Amino acid sequence: MNIVVVDNLDRVYCRPDTTLEREDKPLFVPDSVGAYMYAPVIFLKVSKAGKCVGEKFAPRYYESIGWGLLLYDASLLDQGLAFASCEDRLSILPGPLYTKHTLESPDNTFELRKDGEIIYSAKASDIESGRLEKALSSASQRVSLRIGDYLAVELAPLERLAGKEEKEITLSGSWCGNPLFDFPVIF
Repeated sequence: MNIVVVDNLDRVYCRPDTTLEREDKPLFVPDSVGAYMYAPVIFLKVSKAGKCVGEKFAPRYYESIGWGLLLYDASLLDQGLAFASCEDRLSILPGPLYTKHTLESPDNTFELRKDGEIIYSAKASDIESGRLEKALSSASQRVSLRIGDYLAVELAPLERLAGKEEKEITLSGSWCGNPLFDFPVIF
């Protein structure tokens, strides 16, 4: 299974499947990591294999979506996104997944919280029409998409999440008022 990412600048790269985190287990940060950056994402699960998929055909390649975030080791970003994102458990892509039709209700909202404070919020209407299709098409130009792969689309530029000076934070997220994840990050 691949985790294919289309970043905020429409660049495509892949994360190892060991970075996938679906459960609410505490994240113990390795000593080598001084701080994490983050990007909120909307992601889809590929339901049909494809290569070089045209945008108009992209809706045929996924049925479900989810919301999450990608973490990056801040000290490795100068070496590239792939280096900064290959540590275990940095792709927070929780289940259950939702039907893509939940995006049709403009008031459905994704909220990402740090210690109870909203650090990112997006309504379904904030997602540019065709954004997922464009991302799927773009990604499929570079990598073959297989059934079960995840395609994560970053929704905002990277921002600092936390560092060692904070010792511990709690991350939580919700979609349509339903909890997606809630876990501590311990430095």
